[in-house]
Amino acid sequence: MIGERKHPMLELLGFVPVLLLAVLFVTPYSWVGSIAFAGWRVNDAPFKLGNFVHAFDLAYKGTSFAMLGFNSLLVTLSVALLGGTVAALAAYVLARFRFAARDAIFLVIVATMMFPWQVTLIPNFVLMRDFGWFNSYYALIVPAIPKAFAVFLLRQQMISLPHETLEAARLDGASEGLIFWSIVLPMVRPALGAAMLLIALSEWNNYLWTYLVADDGFHTTLPVAINRLGRWSESYMAAIMLSMLPPSLVFLSFQNLFGQALALGGKR
Repeated sequence: MIGERKHPMLELLGFVPVLLLAVLFVTPYSWVGSIAFAGWRVNDAPFKLGNFVHAFDLAYKGTSFAMLGFNSLLVTLSVALLGGTVAALAAYVLARFRFAARDAIFLVIVATMMFPWQVTLIPNFVLMRDFGWFNSYYALIVPAIPKAFAVFLLRQQMISLPHETLEAARLDGASEGLIFWSIVLPMVRPALGAAMLLIALSEWNNYLWTYLVADDGFHTTLPVAINRLGRWSESYMAAIMLSMLPPSLVFLSFQNLFGQALALGGKR
């Protein structure tokens, strides 16, 4: 019958796949955390916070763990801020202005999302070599700024903005720059925040590109250093836990903003 409630056992069985996936995802983190806090041996102290202190004694090619963390933080924040700003500017032009080949340009941007980023690996590598940017922050930040998915997400949000509001601002003498910063950006803040959050999470875990262009130690980020330092020691496991802490805190802090952006995107 329509509206008839399912048997409680059937509802419970529906959660089984979810629980299995949860266990599958949580197991590696719990294993690393147990070693970082309690050590390898069963009879060790239950909480060995000294492992986290010793993690800062780790160094990669003479660069301290704290400096490696600073590199990751600097690159992640720079790419998120610059990538979000550039994507917002591009989305505003593609959404609110009419000019020749506008739709074609947007289709090309969207089409790039169908190809893995590794396709551009060799061209970008050659450019960094020709520019002399190896082992520099420029090589880590500049190639990562263009984000097609952020342009797509923000354009879809900006298309739905009320045309009357923007026209009223123009009639009042507001410049396009003022309209963009004071009216458009606040109205698409959830989408912009979600885009920057996804960019930040992606860049924090970026390994391959950093390994190719910035493996000198001084500009190296945490993913590369931790992978190269892998000796399976307790302090090494603590270092892994510390490297997972910033993206976890960012996601937990802004998950409401992320969910709001997804909800708005679904309504569009």
